[in-house]
Amino acid sequence: MSEAMKGVLAMIGACTVWGLSPFYYALVIDIPPPEILAHRTIWSLVFFLIVLGLRGRLREIPAALSGSRRFGRTLLAALMISTNWGVFIYSISVARVAESSLGYYIFPIASVLLGLVVFRERPGVLQWAAIALAA
Repeated sequence: MSEAMKGVLAMIGACTVWGLSPFYYALVIDIPPPEILAHRTIWSLVFFLIVLGLRGRLREIPAALSGSRRFGRTLLAALMISTNWGVFIYSISVARVAESSLGYYIFPIASVLLGLVVFRERPGVLQWAAIALAA
């Protein structure tokens, strides 16, 4: 399987999980959003460590976090992801599922714009067609 196909399948999987997750969060509506976020963070860490362990890559963690620049980037990414999760969980808890879903629909479009502007990516004809359909 090509790397491009792996990326497409990963994105489809991620979008599917995000699209279905409001159903789960609706079931835990009585639990405060910070507690849900804490559980999500801890269990994601456990899962991540298990995956790294199974792949024999636990030894790479210290190197990935060495140096203030790498650590700072990792910390910034973690804060951004936590903010994303927190806003999503909060929006579900205050019954704003439609608005939250719209935000996650718009996210891939924003990612494409980021790629165009920041990374100066140049989509092909089919990619432009997909962008137009999504927009």
